Amino acid sequence: MKCGGFSLIEILFVIVVVGILMLPISRHFTAVRRAWESGDARIELLQNARIGMDKMERQLRQLTDIISVTAASDNNGRIVFRDAEGEIVTFQRIQSGGYYWLGYGPFASPEILCGPIDSLKFICYGKDGVTQTVKPRAIRSIEIKMTVGSGDEDISPQTFTSRVFLGKDLVTLSINEIMYNPSSAQESDKYNEWIELYNYGADNIDVAGWIFDGDALEADDIYGTGTTLIPPGGYAIITDKDTAIYNEVIENGGFESAKLAMWQRSEGWKRKKGGHRGKWRLQRSADGWISQQVSIPLYARSVFFFCWEKTTSNPQATKLIVTLRNTAGLILQTLYEGYMSSVWSQHTADLSDYAGSSVIIYLETGAGGKYWIDDISVIWSYVDKDAIRLRVDDNKIGNGLSNGGEYINLVIPGADGQTVDELTYDDSWGADGNGYTLERIDQEELSDSEDNWSESAQPMGTPGFKNSITP
Repeated sequence: MKCGGFSLIEILFVIVVVGILMLPISRHFTAVRRAWESGDARIELLQNARIGMDKMERQLRQLTDIISVTAASDNNGRIVFRDAEGEIVTFQRIQSGGYYWLGYGPFASPEILCGPIDSLKFICYGKDGVTQTVKPRAIRSIEIKMTVGSGDEDISPQTFTSRVFLGKDLVTLSINEIMYNPSSAQESDKYNEWIELYNYGADNIDVAGWIFDGDALEADDIYGTGTTLIPPGGYAIITDKDTAIYNEVIENGGFESAKLAMWQRSEGWKRKKGGHRGKWRLQRSADGWISQQVSIPLYARSVFFFCWEKTTSNPQATKLIVTLRNTAGLILQTLYEGYMSSVWSQHTADLSDYAGSSVIIYLETGAGGKYWIDDISVIWSYVDKDAIRLRVDDNKIGNGLSNGGEYINLVIPGADGQTVDELTYDDSWGADGNGYTLERIDQEELSDSEDNWSESAQPMGTPGFKNSITP
């Protein structure tokens, strides 16, 4: 049978030959198509990895605080941190729709950023760059390992690695000790509250103007040296302006009362208005002396002498000598000797070596002009003599440290308001009205954890020196 000049058998033969010839060509086109699709999948895989790695590198480099991080061996990695805007966010491996993804966002509700991913690890290192750590405040660099899959069994997952060095060292200042409920006597409770900061780093830290619990910090120029600089390994005590943790053993040193019986003195001294705080002063126009005997408790860890002086006469001819004497009148130490100032000036001396002693504070003047004396003080405290004295700018630390527990924080003021340290303590942690304190166990562990705090092992705690429960 012919069909247009060709028999049916001839046509079938041609079709078979063409089919045979097209088979390898078809296989080639299939391979090309699959290679194309595989290339697309690999490109998508690389894009997923780059999106995730770029985001993690950028955010971790700018973080201001690390809250927690999983162990280096955990494939379901998670890091919780405070970002540059002060928000607490997380990167973590999350599950959705049968796959695992890289999640990012608020800790309680991170959203899918990219994926799918097969594993996510965070390996954190301390300041030596070698020692691994999960202590949040010890971390200085973070290695990210993310294995990304495409969902195609023909395409092998790929692992991407990056090492992120923190943009700046985290501030090495911690809330280290809390006296939140000194006693059950509520009327005097707030006057004996205090907070201790500790600088566990290698650099000086100046906290002038920093905010603790809503109050600005300032130097304590009454009971301290007037500095806000906390040295490496240094402790700083925060009180309010009405604190009672510094105890006065001089009576009527500000001369606010007309009764001056506690002062032994030569004749000619007069009580006048216009002290260095605008109240009263003691005045004499010629040579003379004034003294008082005081008893310093044996358990005092620091004892300081203060006095203020001024002259309206020639300062270069008006000399003041202040000495410390024993009860027999013998001089133990010269506390100040020099010409007086034309403006109110304070003189201080460390008497901590005389704890447990009865001593006499003796001031004597010479010829030369009018001598003005004010606020003669001998202050003792449980606070160590080397501690930095700070205070808040009003008569309460925050709203007064709650006896039942509350949230407290230390913040660097400014546009970003960087939080340096924070925690929510609770009276169930201990030190509830029994004269003890809450002491921090590890500076580099998370603050906001009951496991990192313990009741002090000694009454009144350890203000200004090493914690009693620190290993």
